[in-house]
Amino acid sequence: MIEMVQYNYIRFLYFNKHESEQAIAKELGISRTTVRRAMTIFTARRIWRKIGNILTVISHKRKFVRNIQSILAHQMVEEVQRVWI
Repeated sequence: MIEMVQYNYIRFLYFNKHESEQAIAKELGISRTTVRRAMTIFTARRIWRKIGNILTVISHKRKFVRNIQSILAHQMVEEVQRVWI
């Protein structure tokens, strides 16, 4: 099990220094599968965060559209009542 400091250092080396998994594993003295697993966890978290953000936006847009539809329907009813009554 790697510590959070190592986990962050792995991400730093991979994304900022563009080192390979093998080079990172050699430098830290851990296996390549550990490095790969750390990167997979990071990538999965990023993907889930993006999916969560997208779903939040979609739900807000749906609520907005429903509110607009409700307002328009209410205005149409008022207009019909004003004209016919």
